[in-house]
Amino acid sequence: PAEFSRRIVPQPLTYSWTYTSLDFAYSFALQIANTTIMNAFLLRVARVSPLRGGACGRPLTLCRARSTTAAAPALRIIWGSQTGTAQMFADQLQQEAAAAGASVSVHDALDFAAGIPPDAQTVNVLLLACYGVGEPTDNAKPLVKWIMDDTNCLPSAAKDVKYTIFGLGSSATHADRYNVVGRQVDARLQSLGAHCVFPRGEGDDGGIIEADFDEWSQEFLAWWSSQKPQGSTAAKQAAKAVETPAPTKSSVVEGDTATVLANINLCPQSSRETWEIKLRGVSGQYTTGDHVAIIPRNDKSVLSRAAPALAQCGAIDASLAGKLESQETVTSPCDIAVRERIASAMDLVGPPSPAVVRALAERATATNEAAQLTAWSSREGYIDNVRNERLDVLDLLKRHPSVRISLDELQARLGSIRPRYYSIASSSVVDPDDITLLYRVVEHKAAGTETRRGLCTSYLAHISETDTIAASLRPSTFRLPADNRPLLMIAGGTGIAPFHAFVQERDATRATSDALLIYGYRDPSEYVYGEFLEQATSPLTIHKAEGEPIDAAMDGHADTIRRMLAEGGNVYMCGGAAGFGSAVWSSLSRILAKESGGSEDKGRQAAKHLLQVGRLHEDLAD
Repeated sequence: PAEFSRRIVPQPLTYSWTYTSLDFAYSFALQIANTTIMNAFLLRVARVSPLRGGACGRPLTLCRARSTTAAAPALRIIWGSQTGTAQMFADQLQQEAAAAGASVSVHDALDFAAGIPPDAQTVNVLLLACYGVGEPTDNAKPLVKWIMDDTNCLPSAAKDVKYTIFGLGSSATHADRYNVVGRQVDARLQSLGAHCVFPRGEGDDGGIIEADFDEWSQEFLAWWSSQKPQGSTAAKQAAKAVETPAPTKSSVVEGDTATVLANINLCPQSSRETWEIKLRGVSGQYTTGDHVAIIPRNDKSVLSRAAPALAQCGAIDASLAGKLESQETVTSPCDIAVRERIASAMDLVGPPSPAVVRALAERATATNEAAQLTAWSSREGYIDNVRNERLDVLDLLKRHPSVRISLDELQARLGSIRPRYYSIASSSVVDPDDITLLYRVVEHKAAGTETRRGLCTSYLAHISETDTIAASLRPSTFRLPADNRPLLMIAGGTGIAPFHAFVQERDATRATSDALLIYGYRDPSEYVYGEFLEQATSPLTIHKAEGEPIDAAMDGHADTIRRMLAEGGNVYMCGGAAGFGSAVWSSLSRILAKESGGSEDKGRQAAKHLLQVGRLHEDLAD
């Protein structure tokens, strides 16, 4: 039908209906009858995208219309993200730009697989993360390919493309490929004659990337404001009165769920819990070496800690706060909706960005608290008082009781809970229907002395059989070779997960090539999968690096490693990126340097060559 309408009776509930159309060039109008007052609303459109291969919920935030006389360029923010950081930054920039009076939109880079439309009145803000060893993220690959291609319309239309770039990378891993995606795209666009309106920024995940982005975004918004004609102050003030747009929810796993078959602590004697969880019903067919993305929830312990802080700042009422703090059952529809919103859509325990700290400063009614929060939003203050102390937004609210902020704005500022990624520990040949994951419950000291658990691992550790969780597949290039060649596998802690799957598959397929597993763990209570590995029917030599530096363990097998590589063997490493990954790369570089009679730098180049030709594979994360 040309028109589709539904009468909504005002209630504190969520209304939903289904409307199928082949034409997505629709408009949405809201007519408010009688004296009903609606401050904000959210329209979620579910669509089937051939690019994603399935349904994808995309939230569209509709705000009250505002007029502005500003002639500054519109902003089109395009994010390429693998783990959600670039998307979080995109949402943050959208909120601050809208508050400054900008006409701004946010887009998944996959939406521009066919290219960026030339528009001299729009600035394209490209937030591009690196993945792996200097590769574009999965959702940005089509766009980056289009930009690098000489056969499309970009070379002839580039003069009408205005842009700026913020690149995301990590100097802690592959420093020579640091932020290479953003740099290459910037160089390419400039070579074609596109107009870079503001200098490229770079964020270092090996440092304090939130502070890097905050500094760049504030300078960019200052530049944007300078493009407005004089006399647009009223428009800016009017824009600030508009509700902050809600952040887009990650589309990585939205709508995909899996059923928990088992969830077992494999190390009951260890002070560090290591769990194995088995899932059924994850959409799609996995391949050995793939990952699973999980979006966790704030569990009851987080809600209990959050309740008094949210009530104190006026985000929720005292009655609901009391129920959440005491973990009492909530029964009213309105309270259920708010509780669900806090549990599933607000990142309460992640590190708040400098922009969040600055927003709290603006909402503090006590002068001394506003001054302290403002100081803490600076780069030095943020690092010293927020990041190093590992404070979350609940800590900030508790320490600054004069802050008053609505639940809507707090949710928009914090952003959604980001997905966490786990290597699959089962073989698709042995168990094609069920997926096994391995995780260790993360603990850290926060706010001085308090011990807290990681959001996702704590959430998973409280999951029971038959429960459902939000989970979906993420393909990987961490693959067994198609032929029967030697394998060097280097694992750190729970990095044993994919190698458990590899050995399962090698046993099932009766592999005959040599395999060396160097397995680093702290003590015998954390020797996960040890009995299975020692009973492998395929060739497997295990070096138990119990409490031993992983590079020292590798150095002890230098001759074997050189022989395996000379025979065309593959190298696989899985563990932490900064400590474990750096140590593995250093040892491998030394081993290859001795083979060539050169320096460790030459050995590193030889290792990178193995990476380029597909014989060295990494699965590293911190």
